[in-house]
Amino acid sequence: MLNKEQLQTLAAGEAGQMFGLQRERELHVRLSQAGVLGEIAWQLRLAAKEKWDRGYCLRRTELEQQLKRDDCGLNWGWDEVWQRFDEKSARRASEPTTVLVIDLPVGQVVLNDDLHTGRRPPEYDGQVGGHELTDLRIAAFVELVLQHRTPEEVCYAIACLINANDDLRDVAEGSTPGMFDELIDAEIAAGDKAEPPPGGER
Repeated sequence: MLNKEQLQTLAAGEAGQMFGLQRERELHVRLSQAGVLGEIAWQLRLAAKEKWDRGYCLRRTELEQQLKRDDCGLNWGWDEVWQRFDEKSARRASEPTTVLVIDLPVGQVVLNDDLHTGRRPPEYDGQVGGHELTDLRIAAFVELVLQHRTPEEVCYAIACLINANDDLRDVAEGSTPGMFDELIDAEIAAGDKAEPPPGGER
């Protein structure tokens, strides 16, 4: 999981500057070169855009359908939270909010649905955290997929960022393991083995 500063740096990258009809078409074409991972990134980008335009409306995107077709090893599912999103005060809601939760390699994103339908399958396997960094994490993920394309390359890039910050090396307690977590752990372990021990080479 990346910290806020690292997320902000990634979010300010090339993908973060690609707005307007023509640039967004170019972004979609380039993300499509990453296959399924690129389509997930594109649908996440559309979900974030919907939030700014009209508030989250997942029915206007194909994010859930894409995840059901092929989730590329990501852990995801639906859950309910007793909290109002996108308000200055996090007061308790009078009824639960249905949320789509996705564990991206950069961290968990929580997207609230605008239509209360109750919890539905698949049920999210894990603990739902806060939604405050969702927009940053989506933007950072889109940038990583745009620049690196494959899950292995994305995870290698994240592992490099984690290895550069000792505070991020411990896995967050309660995180749900998945394909991306295993890839990142493997890259971090490989980086540790590549470092010569103190006092000379092995």
